[in-house]
Amino acid sequence: ITKLQWQKVSPLFTIALEMEAAAREKWLAELEGNDSEMVGLVRHLLESHDAAERANAFETGPMLPPLSSPFLSGDMIGAFRLLRPLGRGGMGEVWLADQADGHVARQVALKLPTQVQHLDLWRRRFQRERDILAKLTHPNIARLFDAGVDDKLSHIGIGQPYLALEYVEGRTLHDYADAHALTLSARLKLYRQVLAATAHAHQHLVVHRDLKPGNILVTTGGDVKLLDFGIAKLIDDADDAVPSPQPDATALTRIGGRLMTLRYAAPEQVTGEIITTATDVYALGVILHELITGQSPYRAVREGLRMAEADLTDAPTAVPSSLNLTGDAAQRRGLRTARQLGKQVAGDLDAIVLKAMRKPAGERYQSVTALDDDVQRHLDGNPVRARKGTWRYLAGRFVLRYKVPLVASGVVLATIVGGLVVVEIERRVAERERAVAVSEKARAERHSASVRKLANSFMFDLQGDLESVPGALKARQKLAATSLEYLDNLSAEASGDVGLAVELSTAYRKLANIQGANSPENVGQETAAITNARKAQALLQPIVAAQPDRLDALRELIAVERSLTLSLFKMGDKAALPEAEVLVELSQRAQSHRDATNDDKRYLGTAYLDLGKVHAYLFGDFPAALTTTANGVAILEALAAATPADLQTRKWLASGYGQEAFLLSLHEPGKAQLARALEGYNRSQALFASVLVDNPNDVSAKRAPCILFSQSALAHEGLGNSTAAVSALRASIKCAREFASRDSASFAGPELVAEAQSKLALLLERLVRPDEALTMANDALATIARLPADVQASFNGRHFKAFANEAIGRVKCFAPGSDVATRREGRVLIVERLALAQEVVEKKMGSLEANPVQKMQKVLADCDAAIARTSKPVATE
Repeated sequence: ITKLQWQKVSPLFTIALEMEAAAREKWLAELEGNDSEMVGLVRHLLESHDAAERANAFETGPMLPPLSSPFLSGDMIGAFRLLRPLGRGGMGEVWLADQADGHVARQVALKLPTQVQHLDLWRRRFQRERDILAKLTHPNIARLFDAGVDDKLSHIGIGQPYLALEYVEGRTLHDYADAHALTLSARLKLYRQVLAATAHAHQHLVVHRDLKPGNILVTTGGDVKLLDFGIAKLIDDADDAVPSPQPDATALTRIGGRLMTLRYAAPEQVTGEIITTATDVYALGVILHELITGQSPYRAVREGLRMAEADLTDAPTAVPSSLNLTGDAAQRRGLRTARQLGKQVAGDLDAIVLKAMRKPAGERYQSVTALDDDVQRHLDGNPVRARKGTWRYLAGRFVLRYKVPLVASGVVLATIVGGLVVVEIERRVAERERAVAVSEKARAERHSASVRKLANSFMFDLQGDLESVPGALKARQKLAATSLEYLDNLSAEASGDVGLAVELSTAYRKLANIQGANSPENVGQETAAITNARKAQALLQPIVAAQPDRLDALRELIAVERSLTLSLFKMGDKAALPEAEVLVELSQRAQSHRDATNDDKRYLGTAYLDLGKVHAYLFGDFPAALTTTANGVAILEALAAATPADLQTRKWLASGYGQEAFLLSLHEPGKAQLARALEGYNRSQALFASVLVDNPNDVSAKRAPCILFSQSALAHEGLGNSTAAVSALRASIKCAREFASRDSASFAGPELVAEAQSKLALLLERLVRPDEALTMANDALATIARLPADVQASFNGRHFKAFANEAIGRVKCFAPGSDVATRREGRVLIVERLALAQEVVEKKMGSLEANPVQKMQKVLADCDAAIARTSKPVATE
């Protein structure tokens, strides 16, 4: 490639790298008509770039083709003599140069645009950078010494603009911090210099738009220098309109607006919204996230994948302390373990980063100064504004801030107390006889406490011991009801006794779990479960509102919300959505609490999984369901990696994999999605199997494979493997029957049997095995008839019955030799199935299959045709 070709192709190559594949191909095809040679070179460079990326030949940015610069060492440009090149990018080159005008002896970084003769856009951007830098005078911003155009450089052939900038010798921000093993406090102090420089630019109505560690150098003396205002925006510049997100062949002057570093860009930079100072605030949040944790907030970057625009606009922001922080990152920050690093990041720094990186620009810090103020408040031990200041948090900050004076005051206080002890001893001798006589009130209080302790022992200790005992469900239910009967009598007193209210709500919740959906073994009384969960909720909500820092009450309310969400979900009640959203919000609060444990992080992961179920099955919003489920899986994966011995985390991660797989099977599934779904089912099965190795009596791990076998049948059938689909459903029936045999009082097992039987009946009919389909459908209806009324009326129960009836209707309508009366009986069942499908669609609820109404309308039409062939045409009923 020649110098002239490179000068023309470089901006096009830079733009192409930032575009999605489909948009890029369309753009290049349009450009081909104007300059096929240049487009051919761009395609060649893109192929080389992709090959190098697959080979992990580089970490950031493309490898540029080898070529010599159009400039030579010793060239004079203006008053500056070129010494050696420092770097090259899409807009030009930067050289180290001597100022050789005889007035000042100094070295400068001379910025030389090479595309200026090809695109007027670059000339305007260069002029604007000069104007911007002329306005900025700050110790943490590289200074502008001179600017102009040299018309004498013969081998360039045109006037050569240049900017003479302060030459900074140093490392990038992150490299400097790691090389010097700076503590978090030292890193934050260095970071405040970046904030000061950015705030100065904003005060002069300049938005940088490309803040990243590579544009932030730190000198050997520890001074920050902010560089490269090449794509900065003047806030009051009316000509800098919002650029088109997709450049086209006839409007190349608009392409500069897309220049950015996606890893540090704000959402509005890719969605085409207005660029403001909040854009820089977002980038500063990303930089701070990496500076304190050593990891990117984006999952794709952490996994070494190329980041897409969807990762920026749609993916949730990772809570810094929730990531799988490494021991190496901790040591680079002067700490011994990753746990210490996570503990220091949790709380204030989590809150600061998350506020700076909020997706809506209006919800971020209103200015860089406000961000800087919060960082300084954290360093000083003052409460940060990004967190809600409870009294315990404020008191903790006060103690941290005045530790030495408080210790000194404590010593003085101890001396005073010591003097008072002697007086107190004498007083107690005089009061001893009166203290011996215990009042009737105190005796009654002790008696009440003892009975409460006994009731709690029945509710908590014995329930836990019996949970893994087969056939103990009725005993557990009786224990819960008996204990609850006593605690119910105390409910009038609960409003004045927080401890009693928490105990009573726990009792209600445990009984609700035995009655309804939030238990692998339950008695199928969903209505009663909802009633008792509501009682627990009513007891806890005032406590959590009045004492938001009380973690025990918050955790119990999370458990209650989960029980209520799942029971409402089971009944197909859309009220499950606000409860699921509250569940996620409460779980986020708990895992951000200063005393949070891994359990709290796990509860947040499971809350996202529950919200995903509600989005999918009650609202048919599969994109939202997949996103929230992925959030939950990411949290649980990080926690499982950090605590591999934690069985609860492994179980929930296995559930997450299974749920993600099922959603992939349901949402517009192609072969690639279905293959991914089967991989997810396999991962889930393997994890549950590992749990049973460590705990053979785990009830939920025994039940899970029954569900996974049933769900995987859909993926097998979609891939054309009907034999595997039939085998999976038969395996589900066998597994569910074995699970049901544990306890005859539980209806969780029979419900799974009914589900698999009804699905298998339909599958057998589709495979033209009518006799087997009819037998299986009747077995399903018999199983369903034995289920409690609540279960039969639930969302799933109605579907399973409808599936079985549909299979019978199809057999009657389509089986060879059926007479008209039999086919009409089949038609009635198909019409009933269609009515249920229409009800689901009218309520905008999710479904266990795609396009149920259109599908059933086709089946009904085929049935009518079969009736018409058997006899004279009949009128539609």
